[in-house]
Amino acid sequence: MINMSRWHHARTCHRERSNFTRNEDGSPTTTANHDPLQEITFVWHEKLIDVLSLPRIERLRSGVFETLYEGRAAVAKIACFEWQIPSLTRETWAYCVVTETQPSDGPLTAPEFLGHLTENGRAMGFLMEKLEGRSACSDDLTQCAALLKRLHGLGDLGLVHGDVNRYNFIVEECCRGRVVRLVDLEHA
Repeated sequence: MINMSRWHHARTCHRERSNFTRNEDGSPTTTANHDPLQEITFVWHEKLIDVLSLPRIERLRSGVFETLYEGRAAVAKIACFEWQIPSLTRETWAYCVVTETQPSDGPLTAPEFLGHLTENGRAMGFLMEKLEGRSACSDDLTQCAALLKRLHGLGDLGLVHGDVNRYNFIVEECCRGRVVRLVDLEHA
């Protein structure tokens, strides 16, 4: 039986990848590859947070979990496989564009980007605030369209959401009334 916790330790600490195969006689064998793991290359935020320091409160889906960071609820999104690195790099860039073009007097377009998640110094995800709200419905169409128009107004920067559906619009009720924000910018 393979001790997966030791394999995870080897992967994160030594940047090894192991291949498990069988010899001609059927006995298991392992080969190690010492190539560095891929990482998110677009690192713009000043905070780098060790993903292993975060408590896992609830798994939301593969590679996405709720956590606590500095006393508040947050959502972590990490690359579980190397093929996920390009889309997380693109999503990181999209959050940068949204953050840096956010008007100081208006409502936020997306969740607050809290920092890059690292594993042994390698950027492999990001942390954002957890939004408390509901998915949009037909009553929210006007606000959703206005938010999307504002986001796509950044088109000269190459930013288009790419996965527009009601579940990517989060509606929050607050003292200012109903506020709509966009999530899931990985197809931007």
